[in-house]
Amino acid sequence: MLIDRIESYLYDARLRLTMPNTIDDRIVIVKIDEASLSVLGQWPWSRDTLARIVDKLFDEYRIDILGFDVLYAEKEETSGKRVLNELAASPLGKLPEFQAEYRRLQVTLDSDTQFAESFIARNVVPGFVFKDFLAADEPEATGMLPPPLLRREAIAGLTIPFVNARGYVGNLRQLQENAETGGFFDSPLIDADGVFRRAPLVQQYRGDLYPTLSLAIARLALDSPSVGFVFATADEDKRSGLDLEAFRLGERKIAVDGQVAAFIPFRGRQGSFHYVSARSVLDGSAPRDILEGKIVLFGATAAGLLDLRSTPVGERYFGVEAHARSVLARWRRAKLHFDGYRWC
Repeated sequence: MLIDRIESYLYDARLRLTMPNTIDDRIVIVKIDEASLSVLGQWPWSRDTLARIVDKLFDEYRIDILGFDVLYAEKEETSGKRVLNELAASPLGKLPEFQAEYRRLQVTLDSDTQFAESFIARNVVPGFVFKDFLAADEPEATGMLPPPLLRREAIAGLTIPFVNARGYVGNLRQLQENAETGGFFDSPLIDADGVFRRAPLVQQYRGDLYPTLSLAIARLALDSPSVGFVFATADEDKRSGLDLEAFRLGERKIAVDGQVAAFIPFRGRQGSFHYVSARSVLDGSAPRDILEGKIVLFGATAAGLLDLRSTPVGERYFGVEAHARSVLARWRRAKLHFDGYRWC
């Protein structure tokens, strides 16, 4: 509609005029860039390499939280594992000496387990993807979801039109089980003109609610406060999307629309956060003062990986930076107190 296009144009213009255009150093983006690909090889990198990156970030750079804007849905099949399994299926595999060595090498070559173990006792938040439709013969579910943010019993009686997912692609079970939480990073609410302006804080799947990656990270940074909904009236008969005013995150509230979606508060054009090459993390040359104590998002910036979004502040905006902006929007320092609302 013409009026929608005009409103979008005015919103974009106002946003560009009022952005601070400064760098926020509370979040750092570790990027899968061309420099890293030239050294570490094509993406996806081996899971033992990823485990080393996680270890480096937490042990040497002492970061606080690591969020993955990347999905690890399939087991890694290396050439060493293939050869080992072929030998096990041959007559050699029947020898007791080989069987003992086979069990030992299986552990050594199990890079998925190495990667999963790097998550243990650390603030790691893997991302996953919800599907808004299923093609013929397409599996509904792959991998594992994190525990829901709110179960169906907690939202019974609400008539909010949540974004409803038909299926998902999650991470490997051993990865998700060792992670603190998880969040989706798909973008189901792209506007009609193809521009990414707002994102749902939650999606519903089989009755339960799951958080976006940015909300999952922000909640972890705030010591996992309770969540709920803020309505304009205490009347329980009006707990609908029309009366929904905000999403509650502890003592904070996030203004949302009837679908529990919020506008992405871009603070500037691309480059509003510090970027660090994954290669420099591995070789130890990354600046420690930039990373220490920070929230880190791991995602792609290499052109060939195509994680780009059209936004009000740029037509080729890195998706991982959009998530970084969303995290800060949820994780603001000022505590807001308010009365006269109905909280779920």
